[in-house]
Amino acid sequence: MGPKKPALFLDRDGVVNRNHGYVHEISDFEFFPEIFEICRIAKSSLMPIVIVTNQSGIGRGYFRESDFEILTEWMLVKFHEEGIQIDGVFHASENPDKPTEAGSSRRKPSPTMILEAAIKLQIDLSNSILVGDNESDMIAAMQAGIKHRILIGIENNPNATLVVTDHIECSKAVRDVVLGMRDLKTT
Repeated sequence: MGPKKPALFLDRDGVVNRNHGYVHEISDFEFFPEIFEICRIAKSSLMPIVIVTNQSGIGRGYFRESDFEILTEWMLVKFHEEGIQIDGVFHASENPDKPTEAGSSRRKPSPTMILEAAIKLQIDLSNSILVGDNESDMIAAMQAGIKHRILIGIENNPNATLVVTDHIECSKAVRDVVLGMRDLKTT
């Protein structure tokens, strides 16, 4: 195994695609156009890209695990058509309204999915980036030890290292972080 690399972690609904509520059909999946540029910036520095997503609609019975898998395969093909490889997709299907055994939830704000990805893909979390659109994303990233936590939204959040208003600002923020990492390597 080689040295660990920093990665770009992305939430799905609200970051990769518009959140229309329990998105599980291809016809409802609407990519944010800027997400492809954000991913290209990461790939230009050979960063793995990982999607970590809460999918409570499965646990609530709104759709099946197989629906999620079909949509995920389609999404990965669309990324591939844009020249982007997604290195991993991790999801939590628990219903947050049903109690789980203490410490067993994979759902964000638990860092479990991020930590699983770090082990499987040999990721350096201390220099990684997570882009999310809510507090649970920021808490999970902070608990996992992710240094760069970018929140897309208008609310300030103490767990975010940077709050941006939209995907265009997010693209610039990711570029700045990645360029900063390159500068550190050359000094």
